[in-house]
Amino acid sequence: WTKNIGPFLSYLEEVQERGYPFIVQYTITDYPQSLESSVVNAERAASHVQRIAEIYGPRVAVWRYDTIIFSSMTPHSVHLRNFECLAEALEGATDEVIISFAQIYKKTRRNLNLAAERFGFTWEDPSDDTKLNLAKKLARIAKSRGMQLSMCGQRQYLTPGIADARCIDAPRLSDVAGRTILA
Repeated sequence: WTKNIGPFLSYLEEVQERGYPFIVQYTITDYPQSLESSVVNAERAASHVQRIAEIYGPRVAVWRYDTIIFSSMTPHSVHLRNFECLAEALEGATDEVIISFAQIYKKTRRNLNLAAERFGFTWEDPSDDTKLNLAKKLARIAKSRGMQLSMCGQRQYLTPGIADARCIDAPRLSDVAGRTILA
């Protein structure tokens, strides 16, 4: 799991040479810097995923579009636009995208409030219906780009077309390894 595989790219060959199958779950959201201040830009991250797919195959990289935060900078429409652009850039380089919605714990609330005050935005934790509506739209976009949309740890949003994500995906790892890997 990473938001920047760049510094590790050159070591993936060694990992493979040693016989260790691997999967890279790469978070790419293209959020404004006020929400993600120390993240490689989305274009560069997408090029990393494309490079991984070219060298190791499209089953190695899994795109994560999470955590989904609803704010005045990232309303429903921005998520749809970002997701569509990123899905287009990653088409053929991965066959799965994992999403999740922000779970607003005490620390999360405090950090979001501090960021909102510092950078002048507002945020909200919308209804489950709003989240489910967005998830369904993202699933359609993903499917149109040859990707399965999976939901991480929030089964209340599973509907036809949305799969339950796996933290350790033994079938995917088996495909990458070319042999059975038991979870």
